[in-house]
Amino acid sequence: MSISKPASKKRLIVIVGEGLHLAISAAYLANQTKHLPLSFVAVNLDTEEVKNGDIGATFPPFEPAVSPILQRQLKVSPLTHILLNTAQSSDGFKFNFSSYGVPSETISFSQGYEIYKENTSQQYRFDAFLDARQEQKNGFTYSRNWAKNIYQKMAVRQGVCFVPASNIEVNCVNGSIKHISTDNNQSISGDLFIDCTKSQKLIGCLQTPRKLPESIVPRWTTQVKKITDAENKTSNYTISFLDSAIQVEACCDAGKEEYHYNFSQTGETAHYYENPWTNNCIALGNCFKHLPEVLISAEKSLSNQLGVLPWLLDIDNSQIDLAYHQKRFNSQAINQVLEEIDSLNLLLSNCKGVELKLTEKNQRRVQLFSSSANTIKEDNTFMSESAWAGLLHASGVKPKGVNLTARAVNKEKITTLTESLIKKN
Repeated sequence: MSISKPASKKRLIVIVGEGLHLAISAAYLANQTKHLPLSFVAVNLDTEEVKNGDIGATFPPFEPAVSPILQRQLKVSPLTHILLNTAQSSDGFKFNFSSYGVPSETISFSQGYEIYKENTSQQYRFDAFLDARQEQKNGFTYSRNWAKNIYQKMAVRQGVCFVPASNIEVNCVNGSIKHISTDNNQSISGDLFIDCTKSQKLIGCLQTPRKLPESIVPRWTTQVKKITDAENKTSNYTISFLDSAIQVEACCDAGKEEYHYNFSQTGETAHYYENPWTNNCIALGNCFKHLPEVLISAEKSLSNQLGVLPWLLDIDNSQIDLAYHQKRFNSQAINQVLEEIDSLNLLLSNCKGVELKLTEKNQRRVQLFSSSANTIKEDNTFMSESAWAGLLHASGVKPKGVNLTARAVNKEKITTLTESLIKKN
């Protein structure tokens, strides 16, 4: 049996993957491109289902804190903060969903830090004066398998055809995918192929990944432990930094899981593909990169890419138009993954026994933050400036002073303005 491009002017998009990422991609793209002459086939691989655990989370340091795709559809288990247990903050450092320091972009971190020095003696908590404020429940943990079933039903209602398979073979000609063959003797051809596989089955046939130096992100092994007899199933997300390891505890209504990442110079190597959109293949989510999922929400990364993809699919046969859309998509995806690498690199500096050097951007951030309580505002919005301030503070980098703007503003005026903002929010 073969599935070929339709005889009409409709273009066929073939999505290959497994689990939640396949279901989200199929449902979202089919719904957002209803005005375009497109049809969708989803090849559902069952070999990699829930390999890395079932519990997912949306959380800072990304803005907005909640993936808009997930937020609209899921019944959530509220997550109000992430707790970081580091050598510098043995009692834990809370990432607050409302903000870090002050609940408004109109007041800088420097000004918030000035208030902190006057209002708390806890050196690791610069946002302690917000404790009286009711935290916004903007984040949540959830069962990926449960969410997958919801999105798969949504995709079917949008006309997506699901094809089950255990394995596929990819046939490439001149740097493009011609067709894929399943172990069920099905041949599927299309105008565009979207790779949502964890093992990067499609994009890996077209290009070689760029490996990260082990001095930036060391090799690692991952162990997942399901705790079935957990008494407290309150939604939480806790990251603990151990000797040469990071342990993550995630809990939701469906249960509790522990993820243990061991950075002992053996195991998996971090890498990414420099062109996630190559010819007629697009790699989404974790498909075009391979990093430990610590503070990196896989579904949030996918959501960012899906947010721009529908209008990029509205292309004609012009090669100039296609090249522009590919460049735009690839530029955004690479900016995102480089920020993820920076945040992971900064967090790993909390692990004893892990030898690494900070990335060039992190070195500049540390120098600027320690001297003036400011960070570098990069030219993208995947991570906010205040989020970098929170990460640096949690990593033990303490500002020695504040900028002239903060010093020039009267303390009582800042406090009054902050309290009024708290009441408004």
